[in-house]
Amino acid sequence: TLALPVDKRYFESALLDEENPQVLSFYLDPNESIKAVFKGKVKAVFKDQKSFPEDNPFQEIMLDREDGQFWAAYIIFGDIFVEEGDKIEQGQEIAKAKEGGLGFRSMTNLSLWIHDKNNEFVELSKEMFK
Repeated sequence: TLALPVDKRYFESALLDEENPQVLSFYLDPNESIKAVFKGKVKAVFKDQKSFPEDNPFQEIMLDREDGQFWAAYIIFGDIFVEEGDKIEQGQEIAKAKEGGLGFRSMTNLSLWIHDKNNEFVELSKEMFK
């Protein structure tokens, strides 16, 4: 079971991409908390990324689950509070959303992917989260 990455009211309106069911995206209000879905360690942090030159810059956090079986990628339009190597508790705040969003993700300000230990995408459903 995964912890909710955002407050329940945002989770209920999350967008599950039909073409890419491994992606769950959120429209968050500014300053809303973004949380770790599982306990683990920050694998990497990438700042000021752009998929396309005209896009808003975004941040990316990669989080390894404690048992090494899964890892999560958070694509965030906002401020991050963790660094590579940090140990993370499930439900811990790792970032806050900014106003605006990710141009390549329909202007959402958080997109979440889960991968298994073989780097294969995990198809997401809202039922996986508590």
